[in-house]
Amino acid sequence: MIHLINTFDAAHTYLREAQQPNVNLDALWNNTLIEPYWNTISQYAPFDCSFMKPKPIRDLPALQRQLAILDKLDMAVLAEQFTRITEMLPKDDDDPIYVALYPLGNENSLVKERQNGVVGACVFGNIVLNINPLADDFASWIPYVFAHEYYHSVWGHHWFVKKQGAGLKNNLLEMIINEGEADYFATTLHPGINPQWLSSDEQVIKESWNALKNALDEQDQSRFDKYMFGSEEENIPWAAGYKVGYHCVSLYMTKLGSADFNALLNTVPDNIFSNAFIGLKRGDVRLADYRPEWHAIAQKTIRRLWCVFGTMTKDIQHVGSTAVASMKAKPIINITVAVEDISEVAALTPELNAAGFYQSKLHAIADDILFCDDDEDADTRSFHVHVVKINSAQWDNYLNFRDYLNTYPAVANEYSEVKVSLAERFPDDRNAYTDGKDATVSRILRDAHAWRNNNG
Repeated sequence: MIHLINTFDAAHTYLREAQQPNVNLDALWNNTLIEPYWNTISQYAPFDCSFMKPKPIRDLPALQRQLAILDKLDMAVLAEQFTRITEMLPKDDDDPIYVALYPLGNENSLVKERQNGVVGACVFGNIVLNINPLADDFASWIPYVFAHEYYHSVWGHHWFVKKQGAGLKNNLLEMIINEGEADYFATTLHPGINPQWLSSDEQVIKESWNALKNALDEQDQSRFDKYMFGSEEENIPWAAGYKVGYHCVSLYMTKLGSADFNALLNTVPDNIFSNAFIGLKRGDVRLADYRPEWHAIAQKTIRRLWCVFGTMTKDIQHVGSTAVASMKAKPIINITVAVEDISEVAALTPELNAAGFYQSKLHAIADDILFCDDDEDADTRSFHVHVVKINSAQWDNYLNFRDYLNTYPAVANEYSEVKVSLAERFPDDRNAYTDGKDATVSRILRDAHAWRNNNG
């Protein structure tokens, strides 16, 4: 149930008393607009959330103009709008949600010019909406921002209260995806709203991704803001984290085929990120343009595999076409794991299964054990993990092929053209597609072997 906290009457008191001589505005704001409400707003928070408290307004003439507009807001209509939003993703919780509406200082030009005057915060379930009615079209953005923060409220309850954080890593990638989920929920419910902090421009997204890609595992939350909101000093575009998060979630939901908010809510952020860019239905032949995210996904999976194989492995590498920059590839990540004794791998089968990798019964290459990220009944695959003997011909082939193609883009382009032609001819016949590549692959491997021998 939604309970609105309207602080505008208190803001009138603040405005009136603030015009008296020698008034401490910080203390007055705290006494009139924070202390009466903050215990209610922060009642579910497990730690001090003072950093989320609305800031004192010092431009008193602007506040007077703001309150003249805010007083006309119909609280019953807002409550009805908010309730309809909650019905699209019910929260499995009997506790009421308190939504506090505060005036926002007109001096905050960023929110006024780029966020239409409305910015929110989710205080562990309850919500604060800071509103500057002097911004263009501010009223239309209030339900959007509520929807964004409400998704955070439901997400937090689901993952931290019900699941006790199981499966979460509390890193930057998680925050990026979580913000993307909240914006996806809000934009789906408000298709006429076009937030400036989101973008469908591939170049803008690429620039944002390049600024974030090496920090995805960062867990120091004091550093998150510069990645999420941008930093001119470090050449991080404005709202980089929000742009990348929304892009990832939109791709993931497009692949899912429906705006199933519960399915989104129940998916671990890591999986949303990975599945946005990889995955192919069994038997299908579909090529995708090279994506820099493939490297990041591969590296995250390699770290997981190191945890499983431990000292048994000598090296783990991202190989195959997704490891070749700028080349089209099936959106399946290939990884090769090198071990001393391949006969010992069977003992790790339970651990690999627990990590989500299952041995393929159809793979028939000698001394190359294939594990996939599904069982035989699944529809799609996203990862192929090849376990081979260190310094074996198979190991050398995987590395030589990748490194040679990355060194000679013209050869990579030629191979890419062969794959495109075969994919067009055999879109539903993986075996025919693979057989058609054999001659080209064999030739490239011979050239790569000679190149390696000549270059050490």
